[in-house]
Amino acid sequence: SGDGLHIGARVLMHEVAANDDVVQRYSALADGAGVVGSRQTRNLATIGGNIVNAAPSADTSPPMVVLGGVAHVAGSGGTREVAVENLWTGPRQTVLEHTEVVTHFTVPAPPSNAGSYYERHTPRQIMDIAAVGTGVYVELDGDGICTTARIALGAVAPTVMRAPQAEAALVGKAIDAESAAAAGTAASAEAKPISDQRGSDEFRRHLVEVMTTRSILAATER
Repeated sequence: SGDGLHIGARVLMHEVAANDDVVQRYSALADGAGVVGSRQTRNLATIGGNIVNAAPSADTSPPMVVLGGVAHVAGSGGTREVAVENLWTGPRQTVLEHTEVVTHFTVPAPPSNAGSYYERHTPRQIMDIAAVGTGVYVELDGDGICTTARIALGAVAPTVMRAPQAEAALVGKAIDAESAAAAGTAASAEAKPISDQRGSDEFRRHLVEVMTTRSILAATER
């Protein structure tokens, strides 16, 4: 709607990925929902489950962060709102009390001069979790100068993390191959990856640099 996106916590991934309004206006969220698990998984998995599970690799979490998503929480003490980027405290840990649940999410309507994009790298094409995920949101003025940039990285820290230095590297500049690459380098330096079966910390930093650069250009094209 004109006042933004309202999406219930039990909405299924395939519904998110196939919704025309989400695809057109909240593109990064459609990107993320469209790669969760397999087709069968997306017919069962909910957006609330993916986000509240608090896995750093969750595919809809970086998109929700860069789009400015808010979780609406209800419990025995009443209701409250929590910015999605403040929802997690660690792997599989959130700020929710035992009596609280997330009922729905809201995302502010982006202006017409905005674009967003999400991609991930996985060892297998499907049925795998991200070794790195990159979500990007940009706004451009009439001269093509970046006025707002939000970048969120998945699977490279205990929680999905913002990359403020990479964001700052874009604001006030025209987004091109050079400025996108500079932001990608900054994002790589900010990441805090570990080494595990999906890749070493060095490999993940390389992925962050390449994928952030590519995601910035893709969001700008949109």
